[in-house]
Amino acid sequence: MNSLTTLEQRRERGDLIAVYRVMNGLEKLDREDSIIWDTSDTRGYGKKLRKNNCWRNTKKFSFPQRCVEVWNGLNKRVIEARTIN
Repeated sequence: MNSLTTLEQRRERGDLIAVYRVMNGLEKLDREDSIIWDTSDTRGYGKKLRKNNCWRNTKKFSFPQRCVEVWNGLNKRVIEARTIN
């Protein structure tokens, strides 16, 4: 059996690493409104993201929008990890 990950899995992992780096101040964004922290519902942990309203497909499938649900679904232990590994 081949144990290689799919392209979709590698892209998702890359997105989550990028979000982790932004959330922990390891990487800066050009636009601060790209990723919106959701402070209204902190059930579970305080580093949740919120999606923007998107009227066009170009923004709907962009980096900040496609990783919100996956990031918010992660375990608190993963979110609060001290390293990317």
